[in-house]
Amino acid sequence: MGDSTTTAPPASEPQRLRSVPGFRPYAASRIVAWAGSAASGVVLPVLVYQLTGSAALTGLLAAAESVPYLLFGLHVGALVDRWDGLRVMVVSALVSSTALATVPLAAALDALRAPHLLVVALVGGISFVFLDAAAFGTLPRIVGMQLIGPATSSLAASATVLGVAIPGVVGIALPLVGGVPIIAADAALCALSALLVGRVPLSTLVRPRPTGSTKLSRDIREGLAFIWQHPVIRPLTVLGFCNAFTGGAVVGLVVVVGVENLGFAEDDPRFGWIYAVSALGAFLGSATLSRVQARVGIGIISQVGFGVIALIVLG
Repeated sequence: MGDSTTTAPPASEPQRLRSVPGFRPYAASRIVAWAGSAASGVVLPVLVYQLTGSAALTGLLAAAESVPYLLFGLHVGALVDRWDGLRVMVVSALVSSTALATVPLAAALDALRAPHLLVVALVGGISFVFLDAAAFGTLPRIVGMQLIGPATSSLAASATVLGVAIPGVVGIALPLVGGVPIIAADAALCALSALLVGRVPLSTLVRPRPTGSTKLSRDIREGLAFIWQHPVIRPLTVLGFCNAFTGGAVVGLVVVVGVENLGFAEDDPRFGWIYAVSALGAFLGSATLSRVQARVGIGIISQVGFGVIALIVLG
């Protein structure tokens, strides 16, 4: 008789990923944080416009959320490489939670004003820079380099779904409950995100490679010098910064245009659907980018893309 023992088939990458002890709480913390951020991205411009009726302040708030990443991303990345990534994630989430929690508190005291919301948006943007940099550096330590691909793909898929679904849900909820309770819910989600990160078992983390003893200022200077001296990266970085700043302002002005030109109510559910369609468009663009890039090149894509955006905004 032949040997009756059978060999179990090798586990698939998703199965192996689910078996990693720290991945589930890490992924849950990211999903919770993304959900809250998507909700606040719809509500904060609405609140500013309700308080002021100012197109400039509404656009400024949206820009304030994106500019910190461009201004401090390189510096924060160099800092986080030297720190405990999980601890940075916890502290960043708690800072965001605290800043957001001041909004319902101020509203309860009838003291909510537009400058307050601008500060909350700025603090939230800076916290996101630290959180994102720490999360990016921590993921390989949790899953290992062999699973970094499927882990990143899984998280990106979750972020895409949330970016499309959450604005639509918030748009429906906004006229029913108002913006302040949604901000309070986001504060609670940020606190939950910090709690979930704290559940990642430290004993399972892969030790990071030593980063050497170079000074922080030297690392930042070298990074900036590389960007400035590279003939492709330099113009793309400048264009990306300008696009992110103006693009953030334009996104914030969706509320203004909707109210003043289209006759929407300030808490109209259609705002949520507009943001959802925007996220869906970003997903479809990223899904087709590699194929288009292989045919025409990144330079032409950038030129056409910026041109189309300019025409849309001017139109």
